[in-house]
Amino acid sequence: MNKAGELVGINTAIISTTGSYTGYSFAVPSNIVSKIVGDLIDFGSVKRAKLGVSMSPVTEKIAKDSGLNSLNGVYINEVSKGSAADKAGIRKGDILLKLDDHIITSPSDLQVLVNNHHPGDKVVATVVRDGRDMVLDVEFQGTVEATGTVAEDGSVAFYGARIGLTDKGVEILSAGSGKLAAAGGEDGFVIQFVNDQKVSKPQDVVDIAKKARRSIVIEGITPTGRQGYFAFGKDE
Repeated sequence: MNKAGELVGINTAIISTTGSYTGYSFAVPSNIVSKIVGDLIDFGSVKRAKLGVSMSPVTEKIAKDSGLNSLNGVYINEVSKGSAADKAGIRKGDILLKLDDHIITSPSDLQVLVNNHHPGDKVVATVVRDGRDMVLDVEFQGTVEATGTVAEDGSVAFYGARIGLTDKGVEILSAGSGKLAAAGGEDGFVIQFVNDQKVSKPQDVVDIAKKARRSIVIEGITPTGRQGYFAFGKDE
């Protein structure tokens, strides 16, 4: 609480040298708590936006080389291929100054701004590249790849997992930690049917799932060679 009695954060941990309640506390900011609570009420889970960059603070040398008159912004060290930043045109070596009208003061400040958004939200990013300001449109992605996304190795994202075609058939290559894994999907499971329809390639799985009205039922062979199945509700 602040002096006005307003909630500014919720304590999550404390460092105390005495064993009592006195010491240094660590708290989740109230604006982040509000978003999390709203997500749980609206969606049943937390929807985290992802930009897809690694970054560092702007140093005096970086500011001088880029013609900046302050240390605001963050220096982009790397951009993940296929990420929201990559698709927007943000590049390694850029200095990200603003998201919409919010001036970025540090890497942690940018993380807070990103955390305040949901996957699919759109913002305008202002970056400095080669001494020039550039304005780029960014659409945030989720922390789990969208179902149907194809990787370089040919595998396909499917509800937090990756599936691919092997000599066994359409196999779960990595169950991940999303909805499919929570329903009982596991590495090595061979998918034979989706909602009673036979599949022969990963795209069949995605296409049938997209047409499902509510539930998705997966049938096939478990890693131990037995017939098995699992099911989960479809995201709307």
